[in-house]
Amino acid sequence: MIKEKQESVLHPKEKEYFEALRFDRRKASYLMGRYCAKKALSYQLQGQKLNTILIKSGVFEQPIVYAPENKGVQVSIAHSGDPGQSGEDFLIYYSCVKNCERTLKDS
Repeated sequence: MIKEKQESVLHPKEKEYFEALRFDRRKASYLMGRYCAKKALSYQLQGQKLNTILIKSGVFEQPIVYAPENKGVQVSIAHSGDPGQSGEDFLIYYSCVKNCERTLKDS
């Protein structure tokens, strides 16, 4: 599942970092964090493809968003517990993002 999501989620610069990670657990955590953040961002950035959005670390390791048409939209990424590596984990994250999108749309 990780390899399949990697191409559609990661920007080429993020992919370089991802490839250098040694442990599968860290790879899963990194990929899921980027996936959730970019899913939420793509809603604000008019459905932009996830792999065109770059999230780099700032001076204090905070996520900084670089994307075409980004007008100051930023994101926060937090992890807790075991990120796992199964498809169900991605579905849970996707569900959370969809609920967030509905909330934003309704407000």
